Amino acid sequence: MMKQYPLCKDSGIEWIGKIPREWKIVKAKSGLKRVKSIANQDNPIILSLTSNGIVKRDISNNEGQIAASYHDYNQVKKGDLLLNPMDLVSNAFASVSNIEGVISQAYFNLRSLKGYHNKYYEYYFKLQYWGLTFFAHGRGVSFDNRWTLNSQTLMNYLIPFPSFFEQKQIATFLDHKTQLIDKLIEKTKKKIELLKEKRTALINHCVTKGLNPNVEIKDSSVKWIGDITKHWEVIKLKYLAEVYSSTVDRHTYNDERQVSVCHYPDVYNNEFINEDIGLHKGSCSNVEFERFQLKEGLVIITKDSESPDDIGIPCYVETNLNNVVCGYHLSIIGKNKNYIKSKFLFRFIQSDIVRCHFEVHSKGITRYSLGKAIIENLFVNLPPLSEQNQIVKYLDEQTHKIDTIIEKETQRIELLKEYCQSLISEVVTGKIDVRDEIEV
Repeated sequence: MMKQYPLCKDSGIEWIGKIPREWKIVKAKSGLKRVKSIANQDNPIILSLTSNGIVKRDISNNEGQIAASYHDYNQVKKGDLLLNPMDLVSNAFASVSNIEGVISQAYFNLRSLKGYHNKYYEYYFKLQYWGLTFFAHGRGVSFDNRWTLNSQTLMNYLIPFPSFFEQKQIATFLDHKTQLIDKLIEKTKKKIELLKEKRTALINHCVTKGLNPNVEIKDSSVKWIGDITKHWEVIKLKYLAEVYSSTVDRHTYNDERQVSVCHYPDVYNNEFINEDIGLHKGSCSNVEFERFQLKEGLVIITKDSESPDDIGIPCYVETNLNNVVCGYHLSIIGKNKNYIKSKFLFRFIQSDIVRCHFEVHSKGITRYSLGKAIIENLFVNLPPLSEQNQIVKYLDEQTHKIDTIIEKETQRIELLKEYCQSLISEVVTGKIDVRDEIEV
């Protein structure tokens, strides 16, 4: 357990509370100078302030907004502390630059005066973004990314002022601890990616080879499918189920039937549609309601997107939903009890081979689409119904196990992030004494 400072006093700042007796509270302008140094360079290194720190922008690839000229951008030196005053609710907040370059004058460029350590104040200002403390001092018209902080408010902002040596100790300690936490987070993220790959590979194998590892295989005669189990068939989707697209848009009309609408993001972000999914309100005609209402066993896929790898993503409707219809930019695949289980079809469309097939055959340049004919002419692996049931049951069980682990690992990441923020807050505001924890 880390020790506390022996003697403390009231900081005069409500959210900070007590601070070590030797510390002071001063205005930011006492130790941080806002720098406005016009670069006036022909080929400058353009910098961006991101949640991962200061990075170089690649304007050759039209990354982000491109300025007509960068001559009036501010010059940034190594060690300068950059703040984003235009966005007080996101993670692109404050960072000390390790790169020399230029950045838009819209950003605050702070350079420390004698006795002030920029890295310490980077951690302090990050707290103001995390806790929305800067937001409370900002100006704007609504709770969104347009809430801004002006220069005068920032320079009169109250900041702790430990000794310079102690600032450096705190910064070094937090650098070390946050690097360890970041490594744990990165390791956990890689574990999640491996679990997702395992999940995908499992689906791919089961919908092409089945559950029996010793079964004979044959050439499916469809190049992009490859080998399949010998006693399976391959049939075009149009012979198995009806494919149709919704015409229900996002507009709500008072003279139409008031419904809930399953929109593109609901399908894109969820494997299963059920009563637990929060859907937006909308309206449709009575004819549209009869045609596009969501019933158990329907498979819905994304058919239009700005990116070809975002189309052909399926979801499965688990139950009859009350007064819910399918929205625009989605295609519906009807239910067929006689030849194919809808959930097996859903799993088949989830597989990489189908996703790649849809991506290759999508049409468009800046916006991509899957036409009805492309979906209808999709070749589908068709095991006997009894085997489809076995595959579906097995995949439900195994994917649930993997999803449970993924959820736990995702929660671990959130806990690590919360711990990191809490640690920074405790150390920077003097609740924990780290002076003996690490050498400077």
